[in-house]
Amino acid sequence: SIFTFLKSEAWVKRMSVVSRKSFFEEKLMASLMPFNRSATKGDDDASRRGRSIAETVSSAAAPRTATNISTFGNCYNVAYRSIEITIQNEVSFTQVPVSIWYPAEHNNNNAVSFTVGSDVKYKYTISVSKISKLIAGWNLPRFLKRTFALNPIQLDFDSDDYSDKQVPRLFVVDGAWISLPASAPVLVLAHGYLGSRFDLCHVAEVMAKEGFVCVSAEYPESLAASYDNDGGLLLRSVITSQMLQTLREEYNTFPTSYGIIGHSLGCHTVMNSGNPHWTRVCIAGAPAAAYSSCVDENSPILCIASINDGAVPWSRIKPFVADSYSSFDLGGSEMLLHQQLDLPPRSVFLFQNVSTAPNHISFLAENVNDSMVSFLSLLLPLAKTLRLPVLDFDKYKESRDSMQTATTVIPLIRRFLLQNMVRN
Repeated sequence: SIFTFLKSEAWVKRMSVVSRKSFFEEKLMASLMPFNRSATKGDDDASRRGRSIAETVSSAAAPRTATNISTFGNCYNVAYRSIEITIQNEVSFTQVPVSIWYPAEHNNNNAVSFTVGSDVKYKYTISVSKISKLIAGWNLPRFLKRTFALNPIQLDFDSDDYSDKQVPRLFVVDGAWISLPASAPVLVLAHGYLGSRFDLCHVAEVMAKEGFVCVSAEYPESLAASYDNDGGLLLRSVITSQMLQTLREEYNTFPTSYGIIGHSLGCHTVMNSGNPHWTRVCIAGAPAAAYSSCVDENSPILCIASINDGAVPWSRIKPFVADSYSSFDLGGSEMLLHQQLDLPPRSVFLFQNVSTAPNHISFLAENVNDSMVSFLSLLLPLAKTLRLPVLDFDKYKESRDSMQTATTVIPLIRRFLLQNMVRN
């Protein structure tokens, strides 16, 4: 895992060549000066680029002008809201941000005219101080950050024709006045190391359209730095448990089934949460369970990996799926989708074409990745000079293949979750 690497002898040897840490901190601060200026000067070019990314990041973004949803013939409404849950111990409490996506038209009480416009945004923060602290142990000023107002991705997929993969019939609306359903399948989304609660927002939107309630917390390893976890006492398991308890007790939503999907480090959360009845999806990470009480031989697990993943290579995932999983080449797996066949309960799908296979962060939502490129690109040369792990950020800067990856991966995930969480 990333944590093992950071604690390994190889990492220590790499950092030992740095004779004066303060020297590199000064270099990093110098590299960040343009970011600091753009955050405070509205007319700066970098600031204009940041706003452009936030406003036009997705080809399927919300329309600029408000549109009455009732004018569309066959569309689906997904409600979104952002909340905070309280994690309390004997001496303090922490407010943890959580995003919720859910069906907007689940009962007659919500039969209202929705307006879709530019008001539905995801507040996505990138903190350079948090990134530098987690990767290199540096304590940089907290103002080195930027917040983006991301448009929803709003992809929809026709279940009968996967050749036409992008169908703009899904609309994300403000859920402030829309109640959550009384019962629904509940899907937990777990981001990876230096990830965010919006990394898999495109998956959440699609599954909420299918009737799921999707919840995504900001875990301690997030790059947003919205709360401190200096003592390391705030665990992912505690946050996940409190998030689901809040869903039941405060929003009166009864889960009819549970599922969890994670990316990278989030796959550890996937395999060590819940009980054997949960449905699990691991993206760019190994389906390795540490606690036998969470997973048994009948637990449905989908694993998706890529031969081009430079952060979690296939060689690290393969030992965990070699024996009990049905393997498919994602270059040819669309035949399964066309034929409407059930996916095996233990399946691994691998992108094997080196020329087109995604990298580690290609699996994340396009709006998230484009924001990272717009803000962090100037830091990439310095990170490479210091031989810091960049989690394939350098590859994605060239490939820009989030949408291409999503149109292959999301229908597969959708099929697996519906098969195991709804029909059964």
